[in-house]
Amino acid sequence: MPLVPGKEDINVRSSVRAWYALAVLIVAVIFGFIDRQIIVLVVEPIKRDLTLSDLQIGAINGLGPALFAVIAGYPLAWLADRVDRRWLLIACILFWSAATAARSFAGDFGELMIFTIGIAVGEAVLTPITYSLIPDLFRGKRHELANLIFFGAVVTGVGIALMLGGAALATVESVRPLLPEGLRQLAGWRIAFLLVALPGLLVALAVIPVPAGRAPRPASAPQSLVASKSLSRYLRAEWRTVGPIFAASGLYAFAFGALSLWLPAAIIRELGASAQAVGVNYGLTFTIAAALGVICAIALAGFWRRAAGEAHILRALWVMITAALLPILALSLVATPTYAYLLTGVSVTLLICGNAYSPTMLQNLSPPLLRARVGAVSMILYAAFGACGPMVIGFLSDGAGAGLMPIVATVSAAAFAGAALLFRLAEKPYVRTVRALAVSAPPGH
Repeated sequence: MPLVPGKEDINVRSSVRAWYALAVLIVAVIFGFIDRQIIVLVVEPIKRDLTLSDLQIGAINGLGPALFAVIAGYPLAWLADRVDRRWLLIACILFWSAATAARSFAGDFGELMIFTIGIAVGEAVLTPITYSLIPDLFRGKRHELANLIFFGAVVTGVGIALMLGGAALATVESVRPLLPEGLRQLAGWRIAFLLVALPGLLVALAVIPVPAGRAPRPASAPQSLVASKSLSRYLRAEWRTVGPIFAASGLYAFAFGALSLWLPAAIIRELGASAQAVGVNYGLTFTIAAALGVICAIALAGFWRRAAGEAHILRALWVMITAALLPILALSLVATPTYAYLLTGVSVTLLICGNAYSPTMLQNLSPPLLRARVGAVSMILYAAFGACGPMVIGFLSDGAGAGLMPIVATVSAAAFAGAALLFRLAEKPYVRTVRALAVSAPPGH
């Protein structure tokens, strides 16, 4: 037996560490979603206890994340390209877990908003780290597969978070006698926030074995687009590509944000379902539909490549978003939770089937030395647009005589339609940019 490990042994260990890192990122994302999404299941008791309006609820779930994205997104991306990613991720996990626990003690709109912003600040690091880490750990076909797996975990994580959030609400009363005397009198939604914050310490510890290091930087690189360290230069050079793609992603975020917050609330408010039932049933529907969407994306990848060549990612995006418009609009006509879950499942499957390719799309557009920062810009715009969706729905719900469900369906469908159009217009510019980056890329990228 050789005493010195060979190249194959090193590759095997490196592969194991890479997949472990991906698994940890997935777990962190899921627990982040739990901390963020559980509030959609307790909208009504929070409104009652803190005397809030729908507009304020929309602001808490929209304006807060937008503020964090503007303030924290880019600096954290800058750090992700320069420091040990493990300790940055650990610090952020602990920070957002503490903010989740603090939200249990919010006494008014302002305090709830501040703690929600704290959660968002902590979670801001996930996208930059993921965008910079996955291309460094995986090459070739494994790179695209890792992106699809992570994306699938992200989109199914929303549903898993709702299911676990519903489970946390269901266990509140059984946990109450075990709490210290000072916490037993808290409202159920406050105890639920404490419960979902607790696993954050374990997740942070799991990050320690993740491969560390900085993004690769060649000693000397040609002064080409791919070697550029200037984000502004890149954006100016490629505005015909990144402009419509970022705008389309923003409209997608607007619509998806509106659906994610207000559709469960509409089912509870207008269709008579309980919060626990919606948490489990809607979460299960979303999880299954998202998983089916990712499976369909993997199965159809060859078809889209044959049909559209280098533009296959954008073609899949706009075609599948267009196909989802009809079931989304049909949500305005439902009379029972069952039909709402069914239409939600069809819509989410179609949307995810197209959007599963979006991480690879952004990485293909990004010079290696700008990967985290391009991801951060995308995240900032996504968060800003996504923040507007819940607020617009809340504003219309407060001021209109129409029901909440028709407002959610109509506004979301309109935004999705705009996103599909912009993705269609971006096909040719996207191909030009990807070719330019491929031609000037140094070996190994």
